[in-house]
Amino acid sequence: MLPPVQIIMRILQGLALASLLLPVTAQSCTNYGTPDSSGCLCPPGFGGSNCSQPGCGGTIFDGSSRSLAPPSSASGGFPNLTSSGCSCSNGWTGIGCNVCTSSSACQTAYSAVNGNASATAAQVSGINDTMVCNTMPTVWAAGELSCQVNNPTLEAIYPLQSTLNILRTYNASLSPLHNTSGTTLSPNGSSIVYAQLFYAGVEQFSCTASPCTQSLANTTDTWTCSNLQCDCIANTTFCGGSSSANLAGALDLLTGTLTIVCDTTNTCHFQQQVLNTLFGSSGLAMENCVFGECVTQAVIDSANGTTSSSQSGGSQPLGGGVIAGLAVVCGLIAIGVAAVVWGWVLQRSARKRPFDGDQSGGVAVRWSDVSYFVRPSGASVFSRRSNVTETTILDGVSGHVPAGELMAILGPSGAGKTTLVELIAGKAKSGVFTGSITFPPLANGQRPRVAFVPQTDILPAVLTVREALTFAASLRLPESLSSEKKAALVSAVISRLGLDDVAETKIGATDGTGRGISGGEARRVSIGLELVGCPDVLVCDEPTSGLDSVSAWRVVNVLKEVARGGGGLFGVVKGDGSGRGVAVICSVHQPSSRLYHSFDSVLLLSHGRALYSGPGGLAPAKYFTNIRDAAIAQADDSGVPPYEEGYNVADYLLEIASAAPTREQPKIGV
Repeated sequence: MLPPVQIIMRILQGLALASLLLPVTAQSCTNYGTPDSSGCLCPPGFGGSNCSQPGCGGTIFDGSSRSLAPPSSASGGFPNLTSSGCSCSNGWTGIGCNVCTSSSACQTAYSAVNGNASATAAQVSGINDTMVCNTMPTVWAAGELSCQVNNPTLEAIYPLQSTLNILRTYNASLSPLHNTSGTTLSPNGSSIVYAQLFYAGVEQFSCTASPCTQSLANTTDTWTCSNLQCDCIANTTFCGGSSSANLAGALDLLTGTLTIVCDTTNTCHFQQQVLNTLFGSSGLAMENCVFGECVTQAVIDSANGTTSSSQSGGSQPLGGGVIAGLAVVCGLIAIGVAAVVWGWVLQRSARKRPFDGDQSGGVAVRWSDVSYFVRPSGASVFSRRSNVTETTILDGVSGHVPAGELMAILGPSGAGKTTLVELIAGKAKSGVFTGSITFPPLANGQRPRVAFVPQTDILPAVLTVREALTFAASLRLPESLSSEKKAALVSAVISRLGLDDVAETKIGATDGTGRGISGGEARRVSIGLELVGCPDVLVCDEPTSGLDSVSAWRVVNVLKEVARGGGGLFGVVKGDGSGRGVAVICSVHQPSSRLYHSFDSVLLLSHGRALYSGPGGLAPAKYFTNIRDAAIAQADDSGVPPYEEGYNVADYLLEIASAAPTREQPKIGV
């Protein structure tokens, strides 16, 4: 039997030949819109000439007249729902404002566009034509849902908010949306699912599957759909726009049967064979789901009056929109084939592009006058008219780490260590940041790859150590790098981290509640997930926290080898074992003397201020001793305790930082 990758390639080659026999329409519609004489008929919530722009405010009944989110230069030219000032009207929620929350919102929105026209195309038994908002998982005609995707594996690579919108159409002719201008629910008249994933307000990829069946249980609603296909939006964060990972190749594997299971606890699961393998038998979990379907009470009454046997969405008479959709089926097939072939061409082109991972490292980091403030809990963003005391986390901190050095950021709890390393790593923060953090540009003009290892291990429990690192390498490294070199890099990382004995062991629960690898091994796996991406700069938050002295020493020793030249890791991609120095920055709470002397330089923080930044070893102790001696010579009290020979320098520095005075919090206002 051929490997899955070869099977997929042969299918794509067959589709490429088939595309020569099919006509291709001139109009190309994204998000699975349907071409028509005026442009595209789009799924509810989308518009524009090619259905690429999500709705901005308004309601799903506005159709082609709905306001759309404009392209945003801050989001790479893509529409951004969070930065475009889009807000939902009363009675509507979810990203894109497509989910109803009240019956009055449905009736008001429908009447504003259609007046007293009938809300359904099919004749439904029953006399109650009142519009209602169904907020349960069950779908009667066509229902919207919006969920947050909180998956630890994805959040480790994409830390901002991911949201999945899903439109489930059971019978388009029974939905009041069937005659909305510029909108299509089901081009071929069958039950169908549309899904779009938004990351930080920007659509990343879309999926569709049809036909579908709906089965109901006591507390769950299950949709099972055939012919799943997904399309990546090129150059978005998930699909090539970020140096961290490119999921375009992985999304090509999402085919076959799709299962969506939702329950009354506002939780859904997006299940498919590949997703179940990566994230467990439950698939991709979605939380905080909201459901909303505008439908007439007559449709619900009619459905409840039938027997409990399985119903088909296509058993109702075909509406005008369904008949029109049948006329363009051939065109839709041609567009789908052309899209697959074009994706195959782009994939081949990506495999030919050279990879500069062998040039990783050689990048210095400099931060100047970095300050960070946060408002007190409960303070309004509109409270600038009155004086508001802001909490200062960092106050004018500066520092520099050249390539090839290992820096320790020391300080007591609350000194601002984690905040500083997160800012250096480019993590999203909710407070106010001032100052500058700069990296010299690479030779190719791109931004250096900065890897961040958080204090908490976020690892897939069902994968082995090797599988987790291989999965991370597949996401982070380009397709131009052969599978053999990726596997060699993973093996080198495993060996360098001292994980050979547990390479084939499942990670398991790292909180001590289940069997798996130890805490120290889990910490090294977290570092390995970043190392397989061949970073130019490595930032770690408390890498030795919770570890015994031996495990902590092993972790720091690995980091020192990475700083000195990747420990021979990054040279694996070109086969000569060479590598350039990497700037490694670690926040450390209270290192032992042995660990402390492993660091090349030290930054000491106290109450958000830098007390010392320079060489490590005994240099900080000599620096503060000179300050103390100068103060004594002038009969002044420096507040610096004496350094005793043989005393742990790290403990001495923490003693100084803990005794340093606090600062007065600034007030802002008009």
